[in-house]
Parts: sequence; C-alpha cells; structure tokens
Amino acid sequence: MAKKGGFGSIVRRVIYECDIVIEVVDARLIDLTRHHELERTVERAEKRLILVINKADLVPKAFLDSQKKLHDNCVFVSCRERHGFSKLREM
Repeated sequence: MAKKGGFGSIVRRVIYECDIVIEVVDARLIDLTRHHELERTVERAEKRLILVINKADLVPKAFLDSQKKLHDNCVFVSCRERHGFSKLREM
C-alpha cells in the first residue's frame, strides 16, 4: 500500500524548500530525458532551474550550440571528459 502523499509530495516539498533545482538530462536525448512536470512545479514555486546537459562529449558541437539558444538556463557537462563543472559552479 502506498504511503499518503508518496514520492510526488516529497519532491514538491523539497522544491519549495530549496533555492535552486538542478535537472540533469542526457545530451543525446534532451527532450526525452527532461521531466516537464518537475519543471512546471519549479516554475510555479518561482525557483531557479538549471538544466545540466550531461554527456555533451557524445553529440556534435553544432547540436550543443543549437540547444544553447533554446535553453538559456543550461550548462553542458561531460563527466567522462570532466568538462563544464566550472561553468556549473558559476551559475
């Protein structure tokens, strides 16, 4: 039997208690790995959302440039190549 409120209520509570929400998505499948309901909840809570696009080393630079124009709140990182973390800390 599920607990009253469940996981969704915990996520909403955490969003309302924090200052910044970091959503990590896969550079190869950005739209498929985004959590749009989470993003709407963050927006309703008037919190800052940073979209961290991981595995940036696996897609062409031209693709990353096009995505940067679509998502002004994003940072590209590569855990394998260890790129992008300074930029993330600056945000």
